[in-house]
Amino acid sequence: MDKITKNLINYKNNILKISEEGEFKGNKYQHILPIEDRKNNIISVYRDDFWKYIENNQINLHKYFHHLNSSQALCFNLFYPFISSNSGDILLKSLNIFEESVKIKSAEFEKVLHKNENTNFDFLISLTSRDIIFFEIKYTENSFGKARNDSKHIEKKDLIYDKVFNYKEKIQKQYHQDESFFENYQLIRNIVYLNFNRNDNLFLIFPKEKTEFKNQIESIPVPELKNKIHIIYLEDLTEEIINNSSNNSKLLEHFIEFKNKYLPE
Repeated sequence: MDKITKNLINYKNNILKISEEGEFKGNKYQHILPIEDRKNNIISVYRDDFWKYIENNQINLHKYFHHLNSSQALCFNLFYPFISSNSGDILLKSLNIFEESVKIKSAEFEKVLHKNENTNFDFLISLTSRDIIFFEIKYTENSFGKARNDSKHIEKKDLIYDKVFNYKEKIQKQYHQDESFFENYQLIRNIVYLNFNRNDNLFLIFPKEKTEFKNQIESIPVPELKNKIHIIYLEDLTEEIINNSSNNSKLLEHFIEFKNKYLPE
């Protein structure tokens, strides 16, 4: 059992005080919540407000949201406090992209920008400057998603990624081939949304130990977009947020528990 799973089990037993095991494909696991307890996968500080927000905004939960290692739950726990507390400047400072004259215009989870392409961004921020910040969050997954190299995806690649998003201008030539394109499908889907005419940013967030993500990202040459794509470790971002939240006691309380839940020593 890896240290993240052990830590989540400890959190479930000692903080949530839930001893019953949740089920996955017919088997019981200690790091999974019973489905009826899934609301407890949101840290208690903002929990009640969060579930009202989810209901009001009709955001769909992933099938395995009740797993304590759910990256969707992690994403909600990471970003919702800034929506609830109207403290977006703290987030922008922690990401090192804060500008006094630029504010957050809107922030959304599971955002789809192009209905025919249909990428759900884990989290998306629109700024008053008209720039967009995209976020992809990984936790215990082993890689960015792949896609089948079949006629359906090839047609989508030619009609949408080429004609609409001009992917050939953004991804170097060796990744124009179907095999390598679909091998890195999820990552490329995120990259192609970056707009040359705006100061967009894509943040790829995951734990330090998940070196496979870093290796995959760095294996795809994107010289024209290099300064728009940022690898940020979950540990470093959490520490930055804690350091920047000294004057916000509720936010600070939340992220201390966030650290205890998600980031074992």
